[in-house]
Amino acid sequence: MSTSEFASWVAYVRENGPLDMQRRYDEPAAMIAHTVAAANGSRAKVEDFLRYAPQSNLSDLDQSIAKILRAK
Repeated sequence: MSTSEFASWVAYVRENGPLDMQRRYDEPAAMIAHTVAAANGSRAKVEDFLRYAPQSNLSDLDQSIAKILRAK
């Protein structure tokens, strides 16, 4: 895959969300569960309802992507 194609995929994911279908289904369900829990007095976070571990540091990811794109 060329760096320009990689950059296109990165832009696509940033605009449209992850390609992983599991995340696409889990996030809306987690938001609904969080809303129901909050309405019942829970202090849980949305992340508590996700089945995957969310990326905690996007700046590290952005730096890694920048390194890949510079390595032409």
